[in-house]
Amino acid sequence: MWVKDLFFVPVFLFFAIYNVHDRHVLSVFFAGGSLINAIFYACNDRVKDAASAVLMWVFSIALVWAPTAKDPGRWPYFFYFAAIVEVFCIISVITPYNIY
Repeated sequence: MWVKDLFFVPVFLFFAIYNVHDRHVLSVFFAGGSLINAIFYACNDRVKDAASAVLMWVFSIALVWAPTAKDPGRWPYFFYFAAIVEVFCIISVITPYNIY
């Protein structure tokens, strides 16, 4: 459902603009996102939601065990990229190549 992705766009932009890079905060965010995507996958059976759930779970686990980075300044690029991908997913609703 594209409304879920529409919700995540401003969240990703918030994380990018305010340069959130605390490993524990990011891990909880990705765990919550994984749970939300897993619930949507269970309800709608979409491959996109399953892939998102698995990738967010992997990010969450990796962040828990990752060493503290000396320069965590790359996270904004990741979140800008994630926001752009979500926008393209939302825009796909009006095209014949709808991923939903």
